[in-house]
Amino acid sequence: VKQAEKEAQAKAQAKKAKDEKKRGSTGSVGASGSKDKPGGRGGSKEKSNKESPRGAGVVEVKPAVRRPGVPSGDWKVTFVEGKNRRTEERELNFNGATGKVTGQGPECVVQGFFATGKDNQDVDIVETYEWGTITVNAKLGGDGLTKLKGRFIASDEGKGEVELEYVG
Repeated sequence: VKQAEKEAQAKAQAKKAKDEKKRGSTGSVGASGSKDKPGGRGGSKEKSNKESPRGAGVVEVKPAVRRPGVPSGDWKVTFVEGKNRRTEERELNFNGATGKVTGQGPECVVQGFFATGKDNQDVDIVETYEWGTITVNAKLGGDGLTKLKGRFIASDEGKGEVELEYVG
């Protein structure tokens, strides 16, 4: 009888966690890759590896840790090559849990990595086009996490400065 009670309790707790997760998943995708505002508190939950003091086999559900990070969303990208300047838009996702950057532009797919530590604030991405690639090496700007400045080099030997600015 006790085993059946434990199983019923575990099922009820799992259903409750699932329902709470559904209620909390209405925000936009944030820097952590989870749905909510970047760095905010939200409804997603994580399971811990600890057993509940209530009984064997019951897993406690704890709120997910949210870390502030580079915001995901629309970014304005400005390439400066000599006297030529062009501005384009990108939709970028900065996943704080994995350090990966993914996204897209009108004619490209974006993939790369980033770090936001005290001693390392690098963003390295490769934009892949039908004609070739552009590799961007940038650092977070002085205003925090919404501006990146660096250099780019294209597979067609073009190169210059690049600035990325978060627009929402």
